[in-house]
Amino acid sequence: MTLTQFMELTYSNKIKRILLHLLFWTAIGLSAFYFSTISLYNYQDTGTALLIVAKNTLALVVFFYPLMYFIVPRWLLRKKYLAAAGGALLLFLLHTWIDSYFEQVVMLRCAACMAHYKIASIEYYDLLRTPALEMMKARLTNFGVLYALMITICLPVSLKLARSYFRQTIRQLELSRNNLQLEFNFLKSQVNPHFLFNTLNNIYSLVENDKKKQATTTIARLSDFMRYTLYESDSDAIPLAREIQLLQDYIALEKIRLNQTVVDFRFDSDQGDYHIPPLLLMPAVENAFKYVDDNTDSSYIRIQIQVENGFFRCLLENSFDPGKITGTGGIGLTNLQKRLKFHFRDAYAYIVAVKEYNYSLTVSFKIA
Repeated sequence: MTLTQFMELTYSNKIKRILLHLLFWTAIGLSAFYFSTISLYNYQDTGTALLIVAKNTLALVVFFYPLMYFIVPRWLLRKKYLAAAGGALLLFLLHTWIDSYFEQVVMLRCAACMAHYKIASIEYYDLLRTPALEMMKARLTNFGVLYALMITICLPVSLKLARSYFRQTIRQLELSRNNLQLEFNFLKSQVNPHFLFNTLNNIYSLVENDKKKQATTTIARLSDFMRYTLYESDSDAIPLAREIQLLQDYIALEKIRLNQTVVDFRFDSDQGDYHIPPLLLMPAVENAFKYVDDNTDSSYIRIQIQVENGFFRCLLENSFDPGKITGTGGIGLTNLQKRLKFHFRDAYAYIVAVKEYNYSLTVSFKIA
């Protein structure tokens, strides 16, 4: 079980969540018990240490849960600062009263403790014998309880904030991933019918012209391409060689309908066992075939892919027909940039250059 799965389980399962909280506060109490009986020797050889630890833990719990589960989310995060400050002040007063009252209850019933403090600290001895409200007032005026609270509350508050931040970050990543997957699936749903329609027309034309061998090869390529996009492209990464084969099949299928465009595809690799996200370059390649100017002898599409020492670089160039340009770009190239950002963070390059009627796109990144 991963850390993320464990955290989600403790959030979704109330029993496990309660047990986890009980375990945490038990650990806090045992740590305080250790320091009070072994390290500091304040209550050596008495059962008072356990009661004092229970009192301190109770006061801390009463302050922590209303603060982190009500005041912070409902008031502070919603910018209701006055209400948040008032609620925190009331909590602090309640914490101080619980701390003072139960400390008197415990200490006054411990004769050995009172005898010790009557000699070691007469001020504290006299304070314990005053009414609880007087003891509370004294603690508020000397800021001792505030200082102690700030120290002891740091750990549980820090863990709560860190846990919430981590969970929110995981949710945002999952949401981003799901949105990107939805866009990717939508892109495939757009590409496949359009591409399938054109290819079937091409196959029909080949059959009509009695080019059965070429038609058979085209059907095989189309079948492989559709199988890949439907059943093999849902994983996070696939072998680079498989992706290159897909591009070659796509290019071969698209070349059938071209008249004067010269298509040049080159791939060079150092034979490393590389993997990349599936269909990553398909939008760029499809874009080249979509907008290429196929009416002149100078029409061209050049695709050069080079992989060396784990560095991937693709240069895609094509002539284009300005009459086919209807905007700044379609969903395909936008999706490509989002996928690059998602998979490679900032460790990638996406460079577009347009000169007269020539378009070039360079995509590079580090792959494993």
